[in-house]
Amino acid sequence: MKLGLQIVVGVLSLIPGFYGVVNLWVGAARFLPPEAVNAAIDSQFRFQSGVYFGLAVMIWYVIPRIDREVALFRMIALAIFVGGVGRVVSWVTVGQPDAIMSGATVLELTVPLLIIWQNAIRQSAA
Repeated sequence: MKLGLQIVVGVLSLIPGFYGVVNLWVGAARFLPPEAVNAAIDSQFRFQSGVYFGLAVMIWYVIPRIDREVALFRMIALAIFVGGVGRVVSWVTVGQPDAIMSGATVLELTVPLLIIWQNAIRQSAA
């Protein structure tokens, strides 16, 4: 059960790891036409991409000790879930994003299920 959670979390962590690096490199021009990109938007986008990559690094730190790093794992999961809530707010106020972003939203909103899985591993070990 622990190995399964480690594999799932490891695979999912590739998403913020990959996109964090890509978006740091490319910047806001990945989503906006060049004339719409200004220094403030690009700076904020690259900052958030760095945070996204940093989240992946924290996940990689937790994976080997996923049964013991309860507080950190839950904080990471909460951060991802809150990000998903932000996407829902955007969806409601601005409109539905493309399929990739919609899928990301579903993943982010289901992250609390990983906490339940982690808790089951902790309880079975006790």
